[in-house]
Amino acid sequence: MGWHEQAIEEWQSGLTLQAVGQRHGVSRQAIDQIIRRAGVWESRPRARPTVPRLLLERGLPAVRSPDQCWEWTRSRYPTGYGHVSRRLGGGYAHRAAYELWVGPIPVGLIVCHSCDNPPCVNPAHLWVGTQKENIRDRDKKGRGRCGPNAPGRTRQRS
Repeated sequence: MGWHEQAIEEWQSGLTLQAVGQRHGVSRQAIDQIIRRAGVWESRPRARPTVPRLLLERGLPAVRSPDQCWEWTRSRYPTGYGHVSRRLGGGYAHRAAYELWVGPIPVGLIVCHSCDNPPCVNPAHLWVGTQKENIRDRDKKGRGRCGPNAPGRTRQRS
């Protein structure tokens, strides 16, 4: 087995690109290119630290009904989505909530909101799908940029 194959195996076992590069005396970028050229980049599940339940719950409202949105009370991105601190793995709060209460997010899928409320982290309102399915769901509800229910639009009274 050549060192390329060995490096790929080490990366697939969970080592970071940097750690594999250091073992073989090459840069992280070189290992990245080897893995991409071999076509195995998507074969490894995304390594993401799990957010501890207690710390995730600090960003939740005190009273939670299973039917209502659980709006993230901590920091948010400008788009309104909840933000989990880098110390806890970083990223979107709704993704962390899905992973904690439902399970791992399959590679290639995203976490979508059935409630169309970006800060919501209620697992009952979250589902996984492709970007195409999410766009189709948005358009079906008229939530697109020009749709009748687009954010910022006022509804016409009949």
